[in-house]
Amino acid sequence: MNYQPDISERTYLIECVNGHSRELCPTLLESLIEEGDHQCAECGETVNFTSGSIDLECHVCSDVMNVSRLEEAAHTLDSK
Repeated sequence: MNYQPDISERTYLIECVNGHSRELCPTLLESLIEEGDHQCAECGETVNFTSGSIDLECHVCSDVMNVSRLEEAAHTLDSK
């Protein structure tokens, strides 16, 4: 039996160059990507993943795509 972690346990950390950060659940991350507003709420700088990149899994076809910026994630989702 393969263990699949509960998606609600996953979080993603985004941060701007000034060190303002937010921790997001998958649903909030998806909303942020789709809205296209990738600016820090505190200072207006662009926010990105603190880990450098993340793997996005398509909920329709299960393809996994590695993205390094929120803007890239938005373009990747638009192309699917």
